[in-house]
Amino acid sequence: MADLLTFSRQEQRRPEPVLLADVVHEALAATRHKVRPGDTVETNVTADVPPVFGSPHALCQLVTNIIANALDAVALQE
Repeated sequence: MADLLTFSRQEQRRPEPVLLADVVHEALAATRHKVRPGDTVETNVTADVPPVFGSPHALCQLVTNIIANALDAVALQE
């Protein structure tokens, strides 16, 4: 919904520093419902990864989509 509102308002957001560990943590929380019992999701984002500049929302959506696609692909292989 936020994407639709942003698109409809044509907002221009300035990139800001974003910690990838925070993005991955948020994306995992958003996709937790897709993890089937018995499956595990492993991450390896160390604390020394420097921030990246971008939109926190867009980066979280990107990582969420990658995780969701991976979970769907694993489910199809079984």
